[in-house]
Amino acid sequence: MIPAPRSADRRPAAPGGVEAPRFALAPDPHLVQRAVREGNGPLLVTEWHDIAGERPWAGLPRRLQSAVVQESPATVYCRAMAASAGLEIVSSESARWLQRRLMQANAPAAPLDIVI
Repeated sequence: MIPAPRSADRRPAAPGGVEAPRFALAPDPHLVQRAVREGNGPLLVTEWHDIAGERPWAGLPRRLQSAVVQESPATVYCRAMAASAGLEIVSSESARWLQRRLMQANAPAAPLDIVI
């Protein structure tokens, strides 16, 4: 299970001191399950970083951050755009945890129980 964001993964996002989590892109849980099962975790991390660095996906975490602070309906758009590339928007901490776990998945293994 991917851990919930800690307070260290949060930052003030508005002048009023409202905190909002930092976001990052992560692969869809089905892709993660398949990569772990087949022992292709490091390959998925490489593909994940390649896609996450391209337009229009590279700016989605920042756009979502802004949309959350403004309570905008753009959050739905950001999540849909991420899904179109096989990605999800998760907390930065969750993305780091998942990356570490995938880098260890270099041999076929039992499925992970991942809830994002």
